[in-house]
Amino acid sequence: MMLPVYICDDDENQLQHFNKLVSNTIMIEDMDASIVCTTSSPYQLLSYLTEHKTPSLYFLDVNLNTSIDGFALAREIRKYDPRGFIVFVTVHSELSYLSFKYKVEAMDYIIKSDSKDISSRIRECILKALELYTLPTNTIQKAIALKIDGRIISMKLPDIYCIETSVEAHKIRIYKRNGYTELFYSLKKIVKLLDESFFQCHKSCIINLSHVKEVNIKNCLVILENGKVCPVATRIVKSLALKLNMNIP
Repeated sequence: MMLPVYICDDDENQLQHFNKLVSNTIMIEDMDASIVCTTSSPYQLLSYLTEHKTPSLYFLDVNLNTSIDGFALAREIRKYDPRGFIVFVTVHSELSYLSFKYKVEAMDYIIKSDSKDISSRIRECILKALELYTLPTNTIQKAIALKIDGRIISMKLPDIYCIETSVEAHKIRIYKRNGYTELFYSLKKIVKLLDESFFQCHKSCIINLSHVKEVNIKNCLVILENGKVCPVATRIVKSLALKLNMNIP
């Protein structure tokens, strides 16, 4: 699932510069994130947020030259997005302690004057936000993030029908409603990222229980809603049927 990113800075030049840094980082790293709001007005940011209440990443200037500063804005953001990721970007390093005073749980505090470090800090913040955003324990998102060849690939768990080993060594196939995606990964690693809605029915296959249409006990097969047929180990086929509250003849 795409991670929404917000940027707010009262200085138009700084705003566009930071927008470019974030945009380039997302593009170069092929991250599953997207800038949804770039604005010099904290009120515009809040207006957009109230209509799109999704956990997001926020890069906020501290001094916004309005009736509310970056810390007050962060406190307002928390009312709509308690699980969001807030990063303060400013020239005022001495004000970092105020993020604790306002109790907004900031992820990081980036100093604008440190031009050599700012790009790497932005990258670290986005990667960390993506990692937390897609944890299987995150009841809001229900997604996983796979880091492959320096890229972060995010997938919604409900969209996954099954995962099986590929005919090509060291690869897996992740099946959705229409087709599949093949990646260099292992079932052993990916099963640790999945939640209780998934079940390993065979050494070569993991199924999403919510997409099971039928269990063929006689032939040790499971048929999914998208027509995909998966093998089931003989020793667990009956327990799978019971788990799904299906009648056993």
